[in-house]
Amino acid sequence: MKTLSLHKITKSFFDDLSPSAACDSNSTGEVFETAEEHSGDSVDWFFRNVNGYYKSNLKIGHLNINSLQNKLDEVKNILNKCLFDIFFISETKLDGTTSDSFLQQPGYRTIRRDRKKGAGGLIAFVREDIPVCRRRNLEPESVESLCLDVMDSKKARFIVCACYRSPKFCKITDFLSSLTSAIELMYTSRQEILLIGDFNIDLLVGEHGVDAEDNSLMDLCDRLYADDTTHYASDVSPTVLQYIINSDLSVLSRWFSMNFLQINAAKTQAIAIGPSSYQYDFHLNDSNVHTKDTLKILGVVLDSKLTFKAHIKQQLNKGCAKASALRRIPSKLWNALPPRLRESQDIVSFKRSLKAHMA
Repeated sequence: MKTLSLHKITKSFFDDLSPSAACDSNSTGEVFETAEEHSGDSVDWFFRNVNGYYKSNLKIGHLNINSLQNKLDEVKNILNKCLFDIFFISETKLDGTTSDSFLQQPGYRTIRRDRKKGAGGLIAFVREDIPVCRRRNLEPESVESLCLDVMDSKKARFIVCACYRSPKFCKITDFLSSLTSAIELMYTSRQEILLIGDFNIDLLVGEHGVDAEDNSLMDLCDRLYADDTTHYASDVSPTVLQYIINSDLSVLSRWFSMNFLQINAAKTQAIAIGPSSYQYDFHLNDSNVHTKDTLKILGVVLDSKLTFKAHIKQQLNKGCAKASALRRIPSKLWNALPPRLRESQDIVSFKRSLKAHMA
């Protein structure tokens, strides 16, 4: 079973919201300037402290700017100081009439998602030397978002998805539902996922009498995704076995629902192993579960008679494919091997077996 557990969303990057706790110390004992101590603007403070301390880390930021055109100079000032490697901006309010050349910034490339009417909109400024590609197929449906596949300096790949939720056009329940489905899809591609953006959801709900529905954002990362969950049962009577499986599927479905999980009925399959030709009727909620002649479980192809013919055939095909690749090795390359290695009994026996197999 594969699982995904995301870090819980918090009200702040720091557990303690006080400025002193956020700025006084870090894990190495080095000291940051406090908000009261630093001089100059917040950009300079960020450059000296956060950017200076995390020199080898990718720095990713987001800002809701409410129209980029009249604030472009401030954005370019941030980029000129290399404060961020990837910098997302929401509510750009750009459309097709704004050219990429107008937004061009030395050392960065831009990835845009504009609205037709010029409202909303997202843009990402990405440092030119960072391998990044946009993954449109992973972006949440009906949500304004940019999903990027990123490679960091250690060659590790992860996904960063920037989202903007308009309070006027996107309900919180619809937003979280779409985001949850997208995360599940992202996880099939990468196991490291970063969500960033302006969700327009109050993280302090419940403390000031705000609708408790909004608090579901805090619970989003407590959810669990499971893949390839296997259930089995045995009995001499096919009718009893059918009843057991259907009852267990019903109980399992309820348990999954209570724990914010959902079984994909379309991907659920069953196999009946044994001599009986009984036509089983398995069902999950209102959907029928298809009974297959073969089923792959943990890398092994099972068949209803346990002959393992399908599994053996699959492994033979893989072996033949690898042997065929060896057959294409040029004789010059083979002869380039040291004589001691070419003439060893293991190599000679292997080559003889390989030629016999290919004959």
